[in-house]
Amino acid sequence: MSLIKLTDADKLLRTPARLAIALVAVGILLAANSAQANYSCSGPVSYLAVNSGDYVYVAVGSFGVWAICHLSGPSQGVSVDACKAWYAGLLAAKRSESNVTMYFEGSAGGNNGPACAALGNWTTPTSYHIDF
Repeated sequence: MSLIKLTDADKLLRTPARLAIALVAVGILLAANSAQANYSCSGPVSYLAVNSGDYVYVAVGSFGVWAICHLSGPSQGVSVDACKAWYAGLLAAKRSESNVTMYFEGSAGGNNGPACAALGNWTTPTSYHIDF
């Protein structure tokens, strides 16, 4: 069995200053990741409708009613095909009383997204993904 000798570089990596720099770097990466401001809202589909203008409206849990997409044309970055799939998935979840999770983009300022209740009622938040 041979012993491994520490070189000067190995010793330098183990200094408290080097450890502090590594911890600061990890903190910066975590802060940058949280600054994306995306968030999710989960619960059963408590309301689901399509209006005469082909907009799909949904309420998840006790949160407000949100217009999430348009069945006749792209809206808020959601294609017609995606909107149809979302509606079908939300309808199935409503009928089976299953929970869904909707993901939203944060505010334009890059701050953390508001709480789901703060999205309001009869609003048009930007959702980019739904888990059924």
